[in-house]
Amino acid sequence: MHFSNATNSSLLQFTALAQFNNINDLLTLSPLNRKIITCAALISFFILMHTAIFSSGLWLLHALFVLLHQAFEIFELSLDVIIEHFFHTDLHTTQIIVFYVMLSMAACVIYKLLRTLPRWYHQGIEKLSNYCAQQKTEAFDDWHNLSLFGKIKCVLVFITGTTGAFFWLFI
Repeated sequence: MHFSNATNSSLLQFTALAQFNNINDLLTLSPLNRKIITCAALISFFILMHTAIFSSGLWLLHALFVLLHQAFEIFELSLDVIIEHFFHTDLHTTQIIVFYVMLSMAACVIYKLLRTLPRWYHQGIEKLSNYCAQQKTEAFDDWHNLSLFGKIKCVLVFITGTTGAFFWLFI
């Protein structure tokens, strides 16, 4: 059976690939689809590799504490040598002086931190409340724009997900 050119072009318009001019149009993803695929990949990675991620995180935390301890020891030893050299003191006196110098430094840092923490707290609370109000407004707008079928689908997905999480966590 032979089709004319007019029939071929009309058939081509109804195919799924007719809207794309070349293969590059098929490979490009919209930003929303790219974000969905990235989130799905990260979630599946964390689900599958949670023990490796947890042990690596603990190893990094341990290494950080070891490095901090070494830095503290180097600082303390340097202060010991400097004070002993400048003031010509014995070991016990040097250690007492270093202790009080470091205690004074820690007190200054804690004082400055206690002065700035309330301001950081109020800024954080303000940013969090603004973010929550924005998210609440967007959620209400999205909910009002949904059709009845979309609302039913959202409620059923929530119930199914909550039930699945309950069974996965507690049973």
